[in-house]
Order: sequence, then structure tokens, then C-alpha cells
Amino acid sequence: MLSLYEKIKIRLIILFLLAALSFIGLFFIINYQLVSERAVKRADSRFELIQKNVGYFFKDIERSALTLKDSLYLLKNTEEIQRAVILKMEMMPFLDSVGLVLDDNKYYLFSRRA
Repeated sequence: MLSLYEKIKIRLIILFLLAALSFIGLFFIINYQLVSERAVKRADSRFELIQKNVGYFFKDIERSALTLKDSLYLLKNTEEIQRAVILKMEMMPFLDSVGLVLDDNKYYLFSRRA
């Protein structure tokens, strides 16, 4: 038969183990919440950054297309127009092809070679 001291000692050990397990469990739950919140914030900030970069990319394309259009509007000679389009395509790596209909109703298609 166990003495009163041993019963109290066993109960204290059990209480200590339960407290330690609940502390560890609470630590993992809080850590999981913080990590998941951080991951969501990080994903949101990455998405915003990607969205801004895509917006800048398309604005750059639009700006380059407008400068190409303006520069071609000033040129009259067909050879000058062809040279200007080829030079502009070399400056814009994202531009693969340009189609033009000139005043004499001729259609020109400039394509980048692979």
C-alpha cells in the first residue's frame, strides 16, 4: 500500500507532465498560427509585387509600342520604315512581330527569327 507522501508525489508528477504536455501543445499551436499568418502575409506581398511587375511590364510594352507608332508616323520612305521597325524590334526583346499597313496599301510583317 502506498503512503500518502507517495500518492501526492505521483499526482504531482502526473500534474507536472500534463502541464508540460499542455505547454508544448500550446507552443506548437501558437507557433503554427504565427507561421501560417506570416506565410499568408508573405504570399500576399509576393502577389502584390508580381502584380506590380506585370503592370510595369505591360506599361513598358505599351510605351514602346506608342514610340514605335510615333516614330513610324514621321517616316515616309518604305526603306526607312523597315529599318526603324527592325531597330526597334532589336531594342524590345518582348516584341516578336510587327505588322504594318502602309499608305500604298502594302502589308509588311516583321518577325523575329528564333
